[in-house]
Amino acid sequence: MRTDDLVIRGKIVLSVSKFAELRLCAMTLCLLMISTNVMPAQELSFEYSFTFSQPRRAMNAEKNYSSLSGALGKAKYLDKLVIRNKDLSELGAAIERFKNLEVLDISETRIAELPSELASLPKLKCVILSRNNFSQFPHVLLDVKNLEILDLRENSIRYLPKNINKLNRLKVLVLSGNQITEVPRSIEKMSELREIYLDDNKLKAFPEHICKLSGVHTLSVSGNNLNSLPSSVALMKSLAYFDLSSNKLHSLPQNIGSLTGLKVLDVQNNHLINLPASIGKLDKLTYLNIKKNGISNLPSTFSDMQKLRTLIYSSNGLTAVPIEVIHCMRLENLDLSFNRLKNLDNEFYRLRSLENLSLRNNEFVEFPNEVTYCKSLKVLDLVKNKIKNISNEIARMQELVKLKLDNNFIDELTSAIGRLSNLTYLSLNYNKLRTVPNHFRFLRNLKVLSLRKNFIQSDEMQRIHRMLPDVILKF
Repeated sequence: MRTDDLVIRGKIVLSVSKFAELRLCAMTLCLLMISTNVMPAQELSFEYSFTFSQPRRAMNAEKNYSSLSGALGKAKYLDKLVIRNKDLSELGAAIERFKNLEVLDISETRIAELPSELASLPKLKCVILSRNNFSQFPHVLLDVKNLEILDLRENSIRYLPKNINKLNRLKVLVLSGNQITEVPRSIEKMSELREIYLDDNKLKAFPEHICKLSGVHTLSVSGNNLNSLPSSVALMKSLAYFDLSSNKLHSLPQNIGSLTGLKVLDVQNNHLINLPASIGKLDKLTYLNIKKNGISNLPSTFSDMQKLRTLIYSSNGLTAVPIEVIHCMRLENLDLSFNRLKNLDNEFYRLRSLENLSLRNNEFVEFPNEVTYCKSLKVLDLVKNKIKNISNEIARMQELVKLKLDNNFIDELTSAIGRLSNLTYLSLNYNKLRTVPNHFRFLRNLKVLSLRKNFIQSDEMQRIHRMLPDVILKF
């Protein structure tokens, strides 16, 4: 099924499909990608699908209009109207003629207000008004009785109406990228809300009234000025996706473990120095991002999260990997980049399910042989360390598909690399190599070999070309 995709902060994708009755499927793709391991242990994208039931009429073809007048000829047939025109400054009263309209998408224009006639559309369920010139919340929307999705991201809205609860059927509220400083108390009465996006606003305090919305499963308040969370956040029993990244949090509530439905938690880029012991009770958590904090120690309960598959633990000043991480033996994606690691614990081999490991930008002088016992490892990133050579033990890594060793001090390669039968990508840029071993000819699945900025002369380049005629070589 084809969809029209709308990207929020490059992170969240709303897909409004060709059909027309609302169905919410939050986080399905995200969690599928985590569980099936198709996504590296870096930033994740989340797709939220909104599927509409009734088939389009034959005349309701996919088309973007530049104005309302251009669509008037099909007014009685259209259930979805998309207007794209950066010079458009008003919508017009003729919108009332679109009685079958269910989806209205007017993004990236100069519109700053909406006509009152919009409230006369009985079937309107989804309104997308992103990247426009709204400085105030368009109050006419409060009278759109059946509204279920409202997207006002990236405008200049500072205040929300105190009677926003008039939108009593609203399921998805997107207000990312505005200038909102507080959320009215009346939001606690919007019991149908399931997804709330308040990213990149100017909130100084967590909107505690939201905590009473027990049905909300997706909440993003990243990129604000929050320095604490109320303990009442634990009331949000349905919460599955919680983004608190890029705030000023110094701690998480001690009862955070009460969020037993939580599957994705992002607290990167805060001021955390520890995690509460109750975090171990998050037994459904599959993805945890604690990047860019100061967390050097973890509670002993951390390894109780046996469904944890992805851990982003970069940029925390680590000099050693906490043993609690190693005891999360079902981890599949682990990012330990941008720390101060010089070696790995002897028990690192316990991470037998690990498939993606990033150790880039650390202080390894020797190749960490402990990773060679991680028999499931497919991707290994050791970029920007101080490694001088690769041990023969690398031959154990028979599942390895991608190996990144750029920006080290490697001047000679072991022939054991030639035994990595599944390797498809090998990057050795910015090292001190003058040649590569003849055993590289046994890398039958190799697709790309990158050797930029080494000391390889032209005659050696020609030899490598002859040895690996079907490989993309980069010198």
